[in-house]
Amino acid sequence: MTDPEPPEDAAPKHRVTLEPATTDRVAALLEWMRDFYAHEGIPFDPDVSGPVLRELLARRQLGRLLEILADGRPVGYAVLALGFSVEFGGRSAFLDELYVEPKSRGRGIGTVALGLLQETSRELGARSLALEVGLDNAGAERLYRREGFTSNGRQLMTRRI
Repeated sequence: MTDPEPPEDAAPKHRVTLEPATTDRVAALLEWMRDFYAHEGIPFDPDVSGPVLRELLARRQLGRLLEILADGRPVGYAVLALGFSVEFGGRSAFLDELYVEPKSRGRGIGTVALGLLQETSRELGARSLALEVGLDNAGAERLYRREGFTSNGRQLMTRRI
């Protein structure tokens, strides 16, 4: 998510739902991923991402690939990855990606989707939901803080293996 959301007292203008993605939607999801990755400065390779999305769809124990719909129309996607955290008491969820197409931003869709993603995480048995936000993405950080996310004072570090 890259654009700031409206004030929290603003009513959403659309009925927002999450639906499980399907394999026939992978091509459309890859186009959204391309846009998201370009904005975030993440290298994008559809030959890598396509099979990864299909694996996530086939192996539900790994997490969920969800489409965000506004008034029944797909406007974005989210990836919830499932893991385990001793610190947080067991099963955990990680919001790996949250994307709302540019023309649908600023309407409260991301805020509602984030609430639905928290519900989905609870339904999957998660006791915590983590995410990462770019240090220069103030709009997304405001949204996440408004929704109760806090920094743990530690830095996420990653190494490809």
